[in-house]
Parts: sequence; C-alpha cells; structure tokens
Amino acid sequence: MRSLRPLLACVLLGFVAACQSEPPLRVAAALRASPELGTERPVDIALLPVEDATVARSFGVLELRLRQALVKQLADRLYSPLAPDHVDRRLRETGKLATGSPVDPAWLGGVRGSFEEDAVLGVRLTHWDVSKIMETRRVQFAVEVLMLGAKSGATLWSGRMEGSAKAGGEGPAPLGREQRIESAVDVVADALARELPVRAGR
Repeated sequence: MRSLRPLLACVLLGFVAACQSEPPLRVAAALRASPELGTERPVDIALLPVEDATVARSFGVLELRLRQALVKQLADRLYSPLAPDHVDRRLRETGKLATGSPVDPAWLGGVRGSFEEDAVLGVRLTHWDVSKIMETRRVQFAVEVLMLGAKSGATLWSGRMEGSAKAGGEGPAPLGREQRIESAVDVVADALARELPVRAGR
C-alpha cells in the first residue's frame, strides 16, 4: 500500500500557499482628495473620536484602537496628528464631544479650528461584521471619512471605503478571536490611510 504521506504533504503545502496568496484586502474605495489638500498642505491634523454607526453598535471598544492606528498611519504619511487627549479635552470644553457625527459637514465645520489644527478629520464606521473571523480570517467593514481645512472649511479628503480585510494582513492571522479582530482593525486603518496622499512639503 502506498504511503499517504506525500499526498498529505502536497495537500498541506497547497493549503498554506492558498492562505499566503489570499489578498489581505478586498475593497471598493470611493475616496477623493481635493485640489485644496495640495494647496493648503495641512500638517497638524485633529483626528476626532471614531463614530460607531453600525446597526448593532458592534464596533464598540475597537473605536479607540482604530483611532490609535490611524494616528500612527497619519504620522507615517508625514502628517502630525494631534494628541487624542488634547482633541477630546477641547471637544469637552466646547460642549460638542458627543453631539453630532464627525462626517456631517455642518457639525464638523462647527468644531473646526477648535484644536489649533490645520485640518480636522472625522471617521465613521457604518458596518463591522466579525461573524466569520475564525472560519475565513476576514471581517466585513464599511467606513466613511471627512477632512476639512481648519481655516478655509474646504473639504480636503472625503468618501467611503467598504469590503473585507484579512486579519494578519500579508502574514498569518493570529490564532485567537480577539487578536484576529484587533489585527483586522489595524489592516483597515492601514488601507484607509493609504488612500490619503502623503503630505507634500511646505
């Protein structure tokens, strides 16, 4: 009887190769940087608290992780994100910490200039499905963004991205459920930030 070991080895190698070749992102992005982003060239960015606008408010405690990941990604793209504590403190002082949506142009326009920033950035999660994270290593998501110039009020960057993200990105997914979800948040933050042009020098 022929040994099954070579066959099992081939199957295992094929499975590993398939996992490694799986794209970390499958997205449809409709994000637009306006000409004003290039002319105003903002440096200091006030990133507001992320809004969980999912139907079941399923993003919850991950709002902070996404915000922190975006702060890092903004810095990597040569912007200077303001400290979230400073942004939140100023929001409390203005009485607008939780009074509107950060991607509502009227509301965001009402808080711009409150943080000694060059631009203010709002992020809103509208869909977050982790129900198949253990089977597929993927989450389904949809996110909206709006960035306004602090002085001009012009829309600098705006739009929507939706799709699925693989925990672990290009590498292997973490083993635990919570770790996979957190990893997927970082992948989404990276994908979102990559749609924002690298800051041009002054």
